[in-house]
Amino acid sequence: MRDDLHHSISPNSPWRAAVRAACSPGIDGNLALAIERAVWSTAGASLSTAWGDSFKSLLSSKQNDFFDQERLERGLQHLEHSAPDHAAHRLCEIAYAAIQREEPSLNLYKYVVHATFEAHAEDCVENCAARVESDHHQYQAREVRRSMLAAIGSCNFSSPPLPKARPSRKTIEDGLGMKLPVRL
Repeated sequence: MRDDLHHSISPNSPWRAAVRAACSPGIDGNLALAIERAVWSTAGASLSTAWGDSFKSLLSSKQNDFFDQERLERGLQHLEHSAPDHAAHRLCEIAYAAIQREEPSLNLYKYVVHATFEAHAEDCVENCAARVESDHHQYQAREVRRSMLAAIGSCNFSSPPLPKARPSRKTIEDGLGMKLPVRL
């Protein structure tokens, strides 16, 4: 697979790093971690807001009887109307579907977030593959799609990934005290 396919993706897109990791495994880091970072930056923004806090508290409350389920559906309707973005709407839709199945042992909030992020990742992988296919051969797009979809299964969407480790910057004093080799 070519190692320049990430140039088909917008430079500002967090998915560019995921495509780069898919094209050059082992060089640019962990593909699953790159996908996690891209998903959390594109779909996880609404969870860190006040809307996300109310969504979490609504789904984390215990449902014991029919009236609690009605309360949960009314709360979801209210949250869906005030959803800040498409990912928040999708969280509500998947929560509705999970409520309809009525699985009482299910941790509803974690299930909904994981299912939403997984669906979002699959949609974005298809989008990335389509962009690669528009600039390159169809074979290249299939390879990108295949490797990225395989990595989604090993992604951990339960919490935001840690930020990239950045090397610490040296201070001015460190630079002034640095010993330089002298050639004679």
